[in-house]
Amino acid sequence: MEKIQYPDILKRALVMTWNNKFLWFFGFLIFLGSLVSNIGANSDALSGKSSGQFSAADWIQSRPAVSLLIALVFIAVLLAVFLLRLAGTAAIIKAASNIAVYSQSSIKTIFSEAKGYVWQLLWLEVLVNVALGIVFVVLLAPVAYLLAIRVDRAAAIPFMVAVLVFFAALAVLAYYLRRYAYFHVILGNMKTRMALESAYGLFRKNIKKSVLMGLVTVGTDLAALAILAVFLVTLAAGILALGMALSVWVAKALAAAVMIAAAVVVAGFLLAMFSWYAAFKQTAWVLFFQEISLEKQMEKKLSEKLEAEAMPTPEAV
Repeated sequence: MEKIQYPDILKRALVMTWNNKFLWFFGFLIFLGSLVSNIGANSDALSGKSSGQFSAADWIQSRPAVSLLIALVFIAVLLAVFLLRLAGTAAIIKAASNIAVYSQSSIKTIFSEAKGYVWQLLWLEVLVNVALGIVFVVLLAPVAYLLAIRVDRAAAIPFMVAVLVFFAALAVLAYYLRRYAYFHVILGNMKTRMALESAYGLFRKNIKKSVLMGLVTVGTDLAALAILAVFLVTLAAGILALGMALSVWVAKALAAAVMIAAAVVVAGFLLAMFSWYAAFKQTAWVLFFQEISLEKQMEKKLSEKLEAEAMPTPEAV
């Protein structure tokens, strides 16, 4: 069994996404879905008091009908963006798995093909997340009971730690099951149950390699964040110095216009880079999946060959 060359996977993903910039559009859908999901997850911060001692809860109580309408629109937008994220993910998986063919197709054609997998991927997400939530509640129930009957709280701490550790392991398993099941659904046209079973089998045989790939992607995330931070600090200092120079030597209005134009250009550049990076990460996982699934197919063929050679021929009988 050959060793996985992780740097080579990252290099191929980098070359593929850089030479096929149509993947950036689908990366933008993934990035947008992740961004909006994070905003939605942190939307409870809106309930805090503002400087005018006005809270969102007061506003909701005074306008229940309007609040309900806004909530429904907000949920609809979140769902729509999440579905676009699933479509973008499916499109990159399809295209990156056979880039020679899909590089000749239009974005519209690829997106239309990817839409066919969206609802199954959504069902897979719901199934995995609900199952994870149920397990968490079941695991947490004994600890909550110990606290409710007011036993020594120190006695509940080991149970809580054990629950958190076990749940963290399940969350990691769910992460890989979801990711590998995506590939089986999109590339293997499998139903949800079969995709999850195949994903579990693949992960079980490649636990170490899968965890290493996860650590590699975390490393690329940290490196990208560090580069982004240095870039933004340097750029902000440059734009600020330019604005101050223009305001002193020319005019404040011109300085403001230049700074606004620079901010728009930088925002567009960052959006393009975030879109590329989302496409790059997903492409890297596609290439990694091809590596481990190819090994599995080769092992299966070798096993079948050995079994065939071990079977007696009719002449021998």
